[in-house]
Amino acid sequence: MERLTSPPRLMIVSDLDDTMVEHRNDNDNHSLLRFNSLWEEAYRHDSLLVFSTGRAKTMYKKLRKERPLLTPDVIVTSVGTEISYGKSMVPDENWVEIMNNKWNRGIVEEETSKFPELTLQAETEQMPHKLSFHVDKSKVKEVTKELYQRLEKRGVIRLINLVYLFFPFSIFLFVDVH
Repeated sequence: MERLTSPPRLMIVSDLDDTMVEHRNDNDNHSLLRFNSLWEEAYRHDSLLVFSTGRAKTMYKKLRKERPLLTPDVIVTSVGTEISYGKSMVPDENWVEIMNNKWNRGIVEEETSKFPELTLQAETEQMPHKLSFHVDKSKVKEVTKELYQRLEKRGVIRLINLVYLFFPFSIFLFVDVH
């Protein structure tokens, strides 16, 4: 963070959807504008702002055009698989290297293709280290268990973190770096 000359006093990390934006009964962005004002007045000079979102970078950029979001120091997108810095959204090359370590997208694509219950989400949701699918709520546990076993057999499971979210019944596959 070249903007700061010393370690930050505070780092605020916030989700976007239903936190910074998309509030019911706040179509005029009053809450976001109040936060923006507070941030600029009291914190920006010595603190870091981080937005973390499941949205892909392209969808985040679209949201920025629609809402009066501040430019964060760091933006974490695509369910944590991408980290970028500043207004120009410079990718964190160290994070890319970590994500590339032992990641085998081909094996994950091959195994997920064997599940007719999985339907790929829009191309905008597919990232180098994240595959996103729709799946019927009634099939999530069964599919997740079977997919986990298949990936484990292929020697990939220790690198994969399966997360199923119930909106709109998706399975995200991405590297677990822990």
